Amino acid sequence: MNAEKQKIYQQRYRERNLDKIRTAAREYARRVMSDPVKRAERNAYRRSKTWPDRRETMKEYRAKVKAKRFFHCRAIAFNNHCKVKFAARDLASIWKRQRGFCALTGWKLTRENSHLDHIIPVGRGGTHELSNLRWTVNVVNQAKRALLDHEFIQLCYAVTANAERICEVAA
Repeated sequence: MNAEKQKIYQQRYRERNLDKIRTAAREYARRVMSDPVKRAERNAYRRSKTWPDRRETMKEYRAKVKAKRFFHCRAIAFNNHCKVKFAARDLASIWKRQRGFCALTGWKLTRENSHLDHIIPVGRGGTHELSNLRWTVNVVNQAKRALLDHEFIQLCYAVTANAERICEVAA
């Protein structure tokens, strides 16, 4: 008997004998739960076999999903804090448009070092639209914060112009 026929047979059996199956399950539960020794053995067995292994398995599974479905996970995270909903393909299209390079530095983006950046920050009147989003390196995005591009570039020039004096003071 192949698997499909067996599945159909099991479904039909369950439909015909539902009361019988429920009665047997209740009787088994009553028998096991009434005996404290059997109940303790059953609970100990279930805890030892399922939970430690399951925690590790789920941790590994989440890491694999996050690695494989990068744009999907980022879309979910982004959608959780804004009203506009994006699909993974929307974020992937921005990535492809930038060819996987940071919009501000030109550095190669990876899954670990990339952040979504609002070109015009939301605090300064920007929106959560695709046209206002771009991928940047996470440290650059964190440094930029609520600055516009020209303000951020001016800040970078001021820091580099003052770098010699900072090095002298530190030495």
